[in-house]
Amino acid sequence: PITGYTGNPTVLNIPSTTNGLPVTSIGQNAFISRNSLTSVTIGTNVTSIGSCAFYYCIGLTNATIPVSVTSIAPYVFGGCSSLPAITVDTNNPIFSSVAGVLFDKSLATLIACPGGKAGNYTIPNSVTSIGQGAFYDCSSLTNVSIPNSVTNIGPQAFFDCSSLTSATIPSSVTSIGPQAFYACSSLTNVFFQGNAPSADSSVFNDDNNPTVYYLPCTTGWAAFSVTTGLQTVELNVSNPTLAITSPVNRQRWSNAVFTVMGTASNNVAVTNVWLHLNGGSWTNATTANGWTNWSATASLIPGTNTVSAYAVAPCG
Repeated sequence: PITGYTGNPTVLNIPSTTNGLPVTSIGQNAFISRNSLTSVTIGTNVTSIGSCAFYYCIGLTNATIPVSVTSIAPYVFGGCSSLPAITVDTNNPIFSSVAGVLFDKSLATLIACPGGKAGNYTIPNSVTSIGQGAFYDCSSLTNVSIPNSVTNIGPQAFFDCSSLTSATIPSSVTSIGPQAFYACSSLTNVFFQGNAPSADSSVFNDDNNPTVYYLPCTTGWAAFSVTTGLQTVELNVSNPTLAITSPVNRQRWSNAVFTVMGTASNNVAVTNVWLHLNGGSWTNATTANGWTNWSATASLIPGTNTVSAYAVAPCG
């Protein structure tokens, strides 16, 4: 394995072989805090990259995962504040990159968001797990929309996201790992749309004592307050109002399958949206931003089609 480097390179080419032998791994901490490093090319014999391999390489602006890599440990690019995107060879069988964010091939696990990503980011609906250290020190992110497909937020997932001002946790999330929101110094409000997830006392450590808001008819908040040491407040919410934005009334459509899209007012009070076509069976809609916007696929029939939707509030 490559375990280190002497000198201060700006462009680093990790070879496929050295001294006639294949280079198959990059070790833990191998290039930690190499601030002069701006670009890295990884050899095509490398199959594994160890934890914190490029940790806090704050000048790094370009990184590509080759087809050969099948194992990536947490925090590989943690703290790389100039890195706008993590690129993955499209033929890699294990990993993929969408909008510069590193995922497993099926897009079920979000592995790493580059530290240079700024502003708002919406996690894809396919994601069920936010990995350990996934948004580690993404200090320029101001908002991350978590879809209702996510069930687990890993340890240190949003560690030191110092510009994150609020977070909405969907009802699908059942567990939050240790220090998941540690040192999020701008975090003032956390909104939960379901029952209290499992969490330990470190989840919101070193924050600015954010207030936890929860919905009526959800449970576990007294214990959650004791565990985390945070104030928990029940929201006084009114019933939401749904609107179907597409298709519009009397719209003609030639395809057999159509994506119905809509919005929800007072979306924090929505735990689910269901839709049906022509009085048929109800279909569960999906959302990527806490039900502010939602969508569902419908199969049309020749002639006139009628679309209906309803929202599920916490108390049913």
